Amino acid sequence: MKQFILIFLFILSFSISFAQNNPQLVQEHRNYSETAKIGRLFDTAHYQIMHDSNYIFTIVQQMPKYPDDLNKFIVDNIKYPQKEKEKNITGTVYATFVVERDGSVSGIKILRGIPGGPGLDAEAVRVLSVMKKWSPGMQNGIRVRVQYTIPIKFQLQ
Repeated sequence: MKQFILIFLFILSFSISFAQNNPQLVQEHRNYSETAKIGRLFDTAHYQIMHDSNYIFTIVQQMPKYPDDLNKFIVDNIKYPQKEKEKNITGTVYATFVVERDGSVSGIKILRGIPGGPGLDAEAVRVLSVMKKWSPGMQNGIRVRVQYTIPIKFQLQ
């Protein structure tokens, strides 16, 4: 029993001296307690980021979703440009865009196009710009802007 009490006292004194020598850890714990009281598991900076309309997330708890079958929409709406068809140019265009808080799409850009096929790049941008609204991405129950990247494969049959 004496050994147990001695070990307990040693651990207790070590913890107290460690906390006194590391006030930053105590402060971080205090900040966590304060945010936990208001039911948030993130600090004020993260909360401000989510409410900043210019911040764009790449990964969120609930990713944006297209209301229908996205692949079917793309296949049904792609019109192969005549110049690229005549030259037998095929490949994959990688495009990125932002799904806004209201589900609309903005900032469509081509990350990697098809060499010798600028018409295919332009067609990918055209098709993405006529998409329906998406269900927006959510982070901690808040609608946020999310960047989304998609490959569009152009293939002649």
